[in-house]
Amino acid sequence: MNGQDILRQLLIFNMLLTELVEFLPNKNLKVVNDGDFNTFALCGWDGTKQLVPLFDETYVDRIFEDKKISCILISDKIFQNISREQKEKKSFIITNNSYEVFYELHLKLFEIKNKNIARTKVHPNANVHESVFIDNYGVEVGENSIIGPNCTILRGTIIKKNCKIYSNVILGEDGFEVRNIKDKQLIIPHLGNTIINDNVDIQAGSIILKPVFNTSSKISESVKIGSNVMISHGVRIGKNTQICASSTICGNVVIGKNCYLGPNSTISNNLKVGNNSKISIGSTVVSNVPSNKIFTGYFSIEHQKFLNNYTKLYE
Repeated sequence: MNGQDILRQLLIFNMLLTELVEFLPNKNLKVVNDGDFNTFALCGWDGTKQLVPLFDETYVDRIFEDKKISCILISDKIFQNISREQKEKKSFIITNNSYEVFYELHLKLFEIKNKNIARTKVHPNANVHESVFIDNYGVEVGENSIIGPNCTILRGTIIKKNCKIYSNVILGEDGFEVRNIKDKQLIIPHLGNTIINDNVDIQAGSIILKPVFNTSSKISESVKIGSNVMISHGVRIGKNTQICASSTICGNVVIGKNCYLGPNSTISNNLKVGNNSKISIGSTVVSNVPSNKIFTGYFSIEHQKFLNNYTKLYE
């Protein structure tokens, strides 16, 4: 079984709604227009044939316009208020508590995913230090990749060819996703996976987390990551990007190719950094960064604006 086969097992459910509701028989879930899904996530995540929850009527138009969404978990109240045309477009699970049911289904799918996953495959030409912990299932280490002392490689991690993972790196750990379910604060287990593409270097002490839902955190070819970098769940980083030491990239950030993040920089969650852009040392980014720009400061703005403002302080 190759890496693509492992990924398929980790990411794809291919399940009908009528099959899914059988996992919560006491919730009185009703299926309308039975259909199938292969990605279970919140609106706005990657994946095709998605099952998403609709917690708030504010998002009705957005969800029904999204062609990637095939199935919706919805309250009876919201279902009654949508149009007949909208009811014919999608498949539905109807419940009195869509929030609680969504995360209970998530926990059930987590159990399903962790059954019958292929055993870990380490290429014979890979060099793995004897102190490394690698999960027995759902991991692949590619040809000529090197993994240094005391690393932790967890289920759902694919390391491709010619990568160098320095000491004390953690790949594929769960992120910090806390939800209130049945009046209890729970850290939600993560369904996604972590893909490290060819020729990536990750230096000592860095951590890359897998996504909450069955999508991927992706590090593209020839990315270089410095020491003690935190890359949170669902982050995607483009080719040839450099991320300097002690930087933090929050959840679901998308960074383009040929970018540079200076030491101790921070990118807030759900943002995009365009191709060929640079983030200066110590900057905190709280808005999208267009391509071919330099952002500087706390909170960061375009570099030239930052310099102009800085100069005015000392005139």
